[in-house]
Amino acid sequence: MHQTFNGWRQSYMSHDRYKGWPWQGSYHTTVTWPSSFKWDDGLAAEAQAEAERLLAGGECKGEGISGMAIDGQNTSKYMIAAVEPDAKGSKEAVSSSKDHGSARMAIHYFDPGGDGPVLTRTGIGAAAIDNGNTWWVYIYGE
Repeated sequence: MHQTFNGWRQSYMSHDRYKGWPWQGSYHTTVTWPSSFKWDDGLAAEAQAEAERLLAGGECKGEGISGMAIDGQNTSKYMIAAVEPDAKGSKEAVSSSKDHGSARMAIHYFDPGGDGPVLTRTGIGAAAIDNGNTWWVYIYGE
């Protein structure tokens, strides 16, 4: 998933960057975050623990929008959690988010443009739900 995640980010680098809450922030051209993120085992372990906590019935951290929970914007640890439906290619699937506008703004175009720290690492966690869906957690860090 990490390679796919970076591939989507790279494919959108010609697009203006986005800062702020999806649909409430603004586009800009100041690129401070990389086109691809380095894998971080510590962040991955944290993301995995969060995915398992959510699977066990825990509440999402942060605020929800369009099927995602976003926490820590413009901090040293930025996290997005979402459930991926089993149906591949769903427009509502966040981890398959080429057609998910809020995910594009929060994940692929996101860059605070100097208004927050430059995050260069990521970790991804996943936990399978009995119905075939999956909790995905993406964590960015310095």
